[in-house]
This record gives sequence, C-alpha cells and structure tokens, in this order.
Amino acid sequence: MTKHFVRVLFDVKRCDHLGADPAYRLYLNDELFVEREWSIENSYYFEELMQISAPAGTYCIKLVTVPPSVTEFKMSEFRVEIGPGRVIDAEHGIIEIYEN
Repeated sequence: MTKHFVRVLFDVKRCDHLGADPAYRLYLNDELFVEREWSIENSYYFEELMQISAPAGTYCIKLVTVPPSVTEFKMSEFRVEIGPGRVIDAEHGIIEIYEN
C-alpha cells in the first residue's frame, strides 16, 4: 500500500485550570501519536500539528487527558494544510487520506 503524507492542523483548547500538571495524549485511530504536558502559562489554546504518513483511508484523531490530570481539553478548527486529505467530521476529529 502506498503511503501519503498529510499535515493536519487543529486547535487544542484548555477549558479549565483544575489540578496540577495538565497533560494529554493524541491518538491516530488507536495508535499513540504524541503525549504533551500543557506548559503554556496564561494561554487557553494553541495550534497542534500532526504530520501523518499513511495509506489512503479514514482516520480518527482522539485527545485523551493523562491521569492524574483532570483538566478538560477540546479540539477544534481541523484542517488539512498539506497533502491529499480532507476533514470529514471536525466535531469528532475524523479525516480522510485519499489517493492523489
């Protein structure tokens, strides 16, 4: 299967300031993509970037809070910046990579 490169951008918003050491994990389908600690002072959101090399298909980007953090995060403003892809369902983080 031929892999295609796509760059997906989206915003991650920190919805509250509960607890210490807020952190989250991003998954592409069920595969861990990255784990990040929220270390940005006085900021409620920033732009996240995922560079994906994968065969054509449908993929789900999920964000999961890392215990013991109880901070709530939300993703929004999904867009494919580079490559043969498109956002299918921005509310649920679903993208499609297609053949060139």
